[in-house]
Amino acid sequence: MDLPFDRDTASSNRSNTRITKKEEPVLSEIEHEFEDETRITARLIDLICEMTIDQQLDLLRELDTRDYRGGRSDYRRSRKIAVDYEIDNRIHRDFIQDISAAGVFIETHSPPAVGELITLSFSVAKGKKPITITGRIVRSNDRGFAVDFRRSTRKEASE
Repeated sequence: MDLPFDRDTASSNRSNTRITKKEEPVLSEIEHEFEDETRITARLIDLICEMTIDQQLDLLRELDTRDYRGGRSDYRRSRKIAVDYEIDNRIHRDFIQDISAAGVFIETHSPPAVGELITLSFSVAKGKKPITITGRIVRSNDRGFAVDFRRSTRKEASE
């Protein structure tokens, strides 16, 4: 299935990283089952990770001009996904309860402190390589904690 933009054109055009539209996908062909949704999400994450930081910023600016949010800062999906995460060189395993482009909520009996830097590793589809991403804990309660991917910088992630 082709995505609605040409990644080769976007990545080769460094001075103008605007996404070039291709033929729009037929929405009736997109199934709304969990496997398809996670496969699409995983593919989008892979494509974004392959972009330069300037291309990511341009994409973010373009998406911010559209109304995808519906009352939340980002659209969230309720999904139970196994996640391994590291805080202060300690590995933990729990479950993501919901996920969005901006972050996750992880259910746990011993939530860490707000402000902690965290590295997460999880797979959104069977057979796909795990996604590893860094974020910061922004909320914590007796059910678990929320991680914001945007609160982490590349510099922090490499420390």
